[in-house]
Formats: sequence, C-alpha cells, structure tokens
Amino acid sequence: MAAQPRVSVTFAEAISQGRDMHATYRVLSTEQDEAWENIVRWSDLMRMLAALDAKHGAELQAARSSGRHIPTVRKHSLRTASLRLRESFCLARAAAMEELLQALVQALGVRLADGVGPPPLLDFLCRGARPSAPPRPAPQA
Repeated sequence: MAAQPRVSVTFAEAISQGRDMHATYRVLSTEQDEAWENIVRWSDLMRMLAALDAKHGAELQAARSSGRHIPTVRKHSLRTASLRLRESFCLARAAAMEELLQALVQALGVRLADGVGPPPLLDFLCRGARPSAPPRPAPQA
C-alpha cells in the first residue's frame, strides 16, 4: 500500500495593501517522491470546504461516523484586520489548516499522484502547482 500524502502548512506572509489586509499560507503536499506547493488564503480554505461539503458531504459524514476525527475551523473571526495579521494568530491558523487538511487526506483516501480523492480537495492541494522533488531533510551533524 502506498504511503499517504503528507500536508504541511506554514504562515507565508501578512499582506497589507491599502484596504486589502490578509495573510497567506504555504501548503506543501508530498507523496512518495513528488511535492506540490501552493500559496493560499484562509478564504480559499473556506471556499474549498464549502465545495467539499456540497459535493462530498456524505463521504465526510461517513468518515466522521466511522470515528475519524475531522476538525472544524471557524470561517472568519470578528477580529480587526490588524489582529488577524499578527504572527501568533497566523501561526495558529496555519496549524489548524494543517491539522484539518491532513485529516481530510486520511479520511477521504486521497492519492495526489494518482488524482484520487474529491476534486475540491485535490484542486486545493495541487492547483497550479507542478509536482517536484520533495524537500530533503538537512543532514544530521
């Protein structure tokens, strides 16, 4: 059986251009010797979750009913934009996004290299990204 994809999310940057204030996150998905990297916003995650629920809600419910833990996330908080751009807040969101995406990959049997899984999730993890070699761990001293 092939190893499941691994998803990691890091806080990329806070963007403040006039009235446009948002954070971006780097989503790195690896599977075997391939990797996909995308820069996303929290609102991109929310749109993907809405599409996933609309088109694959029964699969999600079945996964939850079988005892799989799939975390929930808040759409947006009512915090001011400046608070939403604080590093601690963005790091917490990155961790929540990673936990959720990894749970979805496991629960829904996603295989990125083979294109197996719900299209909204596959698109979120791989859209516009070309597969490349995954990052290699630094040599141990």
